[in-house]
Amino acid sequence: MSEEDRLDLVLLPLMRHKQGTEAVAREGLALARALPPDARPRVLGAILALAYHYEGKQVLDRLVEELMATQTREEVLVDRLERGRVQAEAQGQAKGLSQGRAEGERVPLRRLLERRFGAIPDSLQERIAALDPEALTALFDRALAAASLDEV
Repeated sequence: MSEEDRLDLVLLPLMRHKQGTEAVAREGLALARALPPDARPRVLGAILALAYHYEGKQVLDRLVEELMATQTREEVLVDRLERGRVQAEAQGQAKGLSQGRAEGERVPLRRLLERRFGAIPDSLQERIAALDPEALTALFDRALAAASLDEV
């Protein structure tokens, strides 16, 4: 008995289901897509081969077309989700770096102002808290040359 005949004997009862062979193959393909990625191609290939063996090329072509359309949609969705995650992560990192850099600029600026001019008024504290790193650097440079807080 050949390998193909043995496969037929094992799988024929599965293919003789109340549903048609094409419907059973379609369900098998749907289940196979849930398998781990390393096992998926082999199982999908086996199901498609059985569909071809029992139903012919037209059924195989329909199943392959459906499978490709489903995989394409899934791949697009996964790709979009991954790109969104990467973009959000990058934005979060950039924002965190910017905030860290800004705070790194605020501390020496406040220290310089307090040493040179005494207590910093609340209005200036609020202004310092709202500035981005570049504006804080410019304000620090002005504070170095200022004769009074009014010049800052």
